[in-house]
Amino acid sequence: MSYKLPSPLINKEKGNIFSVKIPFHLLKNPTAQKGNVVIFWGADFKNLPPGIPEDKFVELSNACIDFVRRNCRDLKLIYKMHPAETDEYKQLNLEGFTVAGTDNIGEFYLLQNLGRIKYTFSAISGACVSAHKMGVPSFIFLDLFEPLFRPETKKGYREYFSPLPEQSFVSNLNDDLKEYAVVADTDTKLENNFKQLLENNPGKVFFIADTPGSLAEIIALSKLVKNISPDHKTGLIICKHRRWNVMNFDELKPYFDSIDIFPRTFYSLRPQKLLQSLEIARNIKKFPIRPEDILIGTTLTSFVEVCFMSYHKKAKRLAFLRQASFDTVYGSKAGEMLAEISYKIPPASRFYNLFFEPLLGLYRTVYMNDPGKVMNFRCYQKPVNDIYDQIYLI
Repeated sequence: MSYKLPSPLINKEKGNIFSVKIPFHLLKNPTAQKGNVVIFWGADFKNLPPGIPEDKFVELSNACIDFVRRNCRDLKLIYKMHPAETDEYKQLNLEGFTVAGTDNIGEFYLLQNLGRIKYTFSAISGACVSAHKMGVPSFIFLDLFEPLFRPETKKGYREYFSPLPEQSFVSNLNDDLKEYAVVADTDTKLENNFKQLLENNPGKVFFIADTPGSLAEIIALSKLVKNISPDHKTGLIICKHRRWNVMNFDELKPYFDSIDIFPRTFYSLRPQKLLQSLEIARNIKKFPIRPEDILIGTTLTSFVEVCFMSYHKKAKRLAFLRQASFDTVYGSKAGEMLAEISYKIPPASRFYNLFFEPLLGLYRTVYMNDPGKVMNFRCYQKPVNDIYDQIYLI
C-alpha cells in the first residue's frame, strides 16, 4: 500500500503567504558597548556529515582556528561547545581560546551575549546562520570541507547556508578576514499584520517550538507582540527532546507569561510510542485554547504542532518557516529535490498517513528520510496555506 505526494502543496488562490524579516533588532540592548568577543562554534563530532572522517575534520578545524587566531588577535576568543560534545574539543588546538560549555545551545548563548559578540566562525555549524540573522557578521569554512562531502550532502549544505552573504564563505586560509556589516531591518508588513491580528484577536499568543534553535526568532516575535500590545499574554509550547536537556527553563521565564511542555514523539510502530502519541493528542485536544487566541507554529509538521492546528481550528493559526526550507518542500525546488535525492518512506510514516492520523482526526502528513542526512522531507497532505491562516517565510 502506498500514497502519492499531495498535489497541490499550496493553494495559489490564497494570498496568505508573506516573506518577512524577523525583528531581531528588538533583542539588542541599544546602550550596549561595541562587542569584542569572537565565537568559534563547536561541532557534533559523533554525527559528522557522511564521508568526513573525524581525524580529517580535526585537521581542517585546526587550520580554521589558526585563521581566527591570526585575524582576531586583539579580541576575546571563545570556543562554544556543541551541546552533543563531551571532550572531543580537546583534540583541537585552542590556545588563546576560552572554552564555553554545553550548559545551553548556541542560539540561546547568542541571545544572552548579543551585545558582546563581534564575529562568529564555524567549520560547518548552522549557528553562523543564526548569528548572521541576529546582526552578527559570521564566517563559515564550508568551501574547505566540501571536497569530503557526498554530492547530495554538498547540495543540502549549500541550500542550508544560502542565507549567508558571499563574504561569509572563507575559501582561502591565507587571505585576510573580509569584514562586512549586517544592517538591522524592520519589516513594516510584519508589524502592520501583527497590529491587525492582535487587535482582532485579544486572547493569548502561543508559540510552538520544536528545537531550542528557534528560540531567538520566537523571543523576537514575542517582543514584537509586547511592543505592539503590552497587555497581550504570550506562551511558549515546547516539544521536548534531548536537545532541550541543556536548557535552563528558568532562563526562559522572563520572555513568556507561561511555558507548557509536551514530549516530542515521532513516527513509530512501537506500541509504547503509539500509546504516547495517543496521550499527547488527548492532552492537546483538552488544552485551553480559546477562539480569540493566536497559535504560531514554527515546527512545520511535528506531531505536537499538527495536534494543535488540527484540534483548535477556531483560533487564528500562523506559521513561521524558513524560506529555504519552505522552497525545498512547498516551493519551486521541491520537484528538483525529489528528483535528485533518493528519499525513503519509512513504514511508520505510511501507517500514520493512512491510518493513525485519520483515526485521531489530525491533518495527514507525509514524511520521507534523506539518506544524505541533511534535510528530511515532510509536509502536510492538504495545501499548507489551507491549514494556516497566514504563513510567514523568514
